[in-house]
Amino acid sequence: MTTVYFVRHAEPDLSNHNDLTRDLTPKGIEDRKFLIDYFKNKKLDVAFSSPFRRAIRTIEPVAKSRNLKINQISEFCERKIGDEWISNFHEYCQKQWFDFDYKLENGESLNDVQKRNMNALKNLLTDR
Repeated sequence: MTTVYFVRHAEPDLSNHNDLTRDLTPKGIEDRKFLIDYFKNKKLDVAFSSPFRRAIRTIEPVAKSRNLKINQISEFCERKIGDEWISNFHEYCQKQWFDFDYKLENGESLNDVQKRNMNALKNLLTDR
């Protein structure tokens, strides 16, 4: 049986508004060590990540400790919010959680993201 573990990225540095290059805060970098302990007795054969720097940097210590290459899957990216930085992110999230089809111009709804992520996961599991 295949077991899949999903790991949310550690604390991001929100001073960088570029999703692709946003790194982790010093706390986020420090928190990554907890993953090594968590996965210590778990079998890991492969590591996947979105191409976002914060996601890759979160899983790096685990992958390095197991000599695993981090395979980047663009379909695992977080939702595209829109073209502009959202100053009131809490309000935006509330709207999305009340309506899973809510999205801003050129953005994705939670339903859009779920479909994209699930299709990528199904493809990975089928290919294995």
